[in-house]
Amino acid sequence: MHKFNTSINNINCLVSICLLLLASCTSNNINDQKNTHWKSETASSEAGYQKIDYLKTAIKRLYSTNPDSAIFYYQRIINLYHKERMPYNEFDANLKLSELISFRKCDAVKAISYYNRALEIMIQYEEFENNNPYFYIDMGNMFYTNKLFPQAKKSYMRAINIAHEHKNNFAASVGQNNIGILFRTTGKYDSASIYFHRALLIRKKIIPLYEAQNYYYLAKLFAFKKVPDSILLYRNLGLEAIKRQTSTKIDTMIITTSASKALTQDMYVYDANILAIYYNNIKIYSLSIYYYKLALQRSKELMDDITSISYLFEIAKLYVTIQDDKNALEYAESTYHTALRFNNQEYVVKSTNLLSQLYNNNNNNSKANYYLRQNLNFIDSLDNSSVSLQRETDKILLITTQAEESLRTRLYNEKNGGKLIKLNFISLLIQSLLLISLCFPVIYIYRKRKNRKIKDLQQVNMSFANIEKERKNGSEHTSVINMLDKQLTILFDQEKIYTKKNLSLSDVAKILETNTTYLSQYINNNLNTNFNDYVNSYRVKDACNIFKNNSSLKYSIDQVSDMVGFGSRTTFYSTFKRLTGVTPAFFQKSVIENKEQSLDTDLNDI
Repeated sequence: MHKFNTSINNINCLVSICLLLLASCTSNNINDQKNTHWKSETASSEAGYQKIDYLKTAIKRLYSTNPDSAIFYYQRIINLYHKERMPYNEFDANLKLSELISFRKCDAVKAISYYNRALEIMIQYEEFENNNPYFYIDMGNMFYTNKLFPQAKKSYMRAINIAHEHKNNFAASVGQNNIGILFRTTGKYDSASIYFHRALLIRKKIIPLYEAQNYYYLAKLFAFKKVPDSILLYRNLGLEAIKRQTSTKIDTMIITTSASKALTQDMYVYDANILAIYYNNIKIYSLSIYYYKLALQRSKELMDDITSISYLFEIAKLYVTIQDDKNALEYAESTYHTALRFNNQEYVVKSTNLLSQLYNNNNNNSKANYYLRQNLNFIDSLDNSSVSLQRETDKILLITTQAEESLRTRLYNEKNGGKLIKLNFISLLIQSLLLISLCFPVIYIYRKRKNRKIKDLQQVNMSFANIEKERKNGSEHTSVINMLDKQLTILFDQEKIYTKKNLSLSDVAKILETNTTYLSQYINNNLNTNFNDYVNSYRVKDACNIFKNNSSLKYSIDQVSDMVGFGSRTTFYSTFKRLTGVTPAFFQKSVIENKEQSLDTDLNDI
């Protein structure tokens, strides 16, 4: 017993010494953190500083005119910041590069990857100070762009709370406006109006330009609600605020002269857009087209090609409404090519769908089919990119959770680092835990022996259940494939659905009550072909049978092409020759001359 007490006393001393060392280290770490600041730094060498300055100048010159080159220079400047050990500058450059890629290249996946890099830097350097509302506004914008609305709202609210805590009224108004835009997007118009008006109360005390911006936000809100009188009311208030700005001296501490001019031009673009929506709501389409074209012209003057895509598409739709197919085709084509150039897949899908319909209405089947194929290809591309996008956004959520935990731990350490630790109480607690740990192995061994047989039996039963579940899932998958194969055979062999012109994958999927992706995968993987070749093989087989039974030339080649579902003679000729090796005319002639044997064409190979 004496030896046991001696051991306990030795453990007590050892634990006390360890706790004292821990407290000392914690105190030193907290002091070190207080002496470091998360702020902009200068390069350690003159050569490094000159390179960074050169790259900044190049980025500023190329930002609007050549985004690809600007991205290249941003990547170089990030590498320099990393080499020069300037974490804040590296963090800030990654955020700005993410914004550039998102708004100038419409590449959300790549933009989010750079945003993730910035967050990783923030986690790596715990001295990041939790007093920058614009960081959380940027984070909210990234979530909003990718339609993660709950996370966006949370980030905006955090930005507003930090802004109020540090008495940054302008940052608070930015956060409130962004929440208003989020609610407007999701159709919660009353909530959006509340936040827009809160921001307006702040901005009335700053400069008229910011006040005008909020009036236009409210005008667009009522445009969505289709309240014409309110649209004009807030639009006119916005114009009055812009006029007041011209007679107000610019406070360069709040906004520079160049920034003021740029914001004024933005407001005039917004003004033309509001009027276009207003006249569209009251069905005066000619004026709506005029103001959309004005907004388009002003946005191009600002080199804002991304925004101009939406104006081009709205003009195309309005021309469709007034049945002016010529102009509708022109603007739809322009939308398609501009969206393609900036990788805006959303508007590529919208424009190709509209172009396919327009060319189909004008009986131009070749172009209609071309844009329909483009539409399907980009829909598949959107599906694939959405998977990558989801992975990146999940990574953002994980990293931001880590960031919150890191900041929470730091605040806790700062709050409690100076308090004395009650060593005797903790030592007594550790001694109790040690005593319990001595008893635990005995209890554990006893219970383990008692329950071993029960656990083994449960494991065996679980294994059998998993095997049965896998067997059942496999049989269900085989049953679905067999059912799909049977339904396709009925549609094509018995009902001859292939004779329908412009038959599309979505038409067949709708009849079979399945989705196009699953049906396309089934045809590609199980039938080793694609949908177009599958349909055309049936059409060519049917055409060969008609030719064999048409030795008296009852039907012409064009009639046969039409009977089996081909949209044009050219498509029929090229497909027939590709699958049979001969042209339809040669095949028909051979049938008439009773030389079918010489063709040696096996229809089962088609």
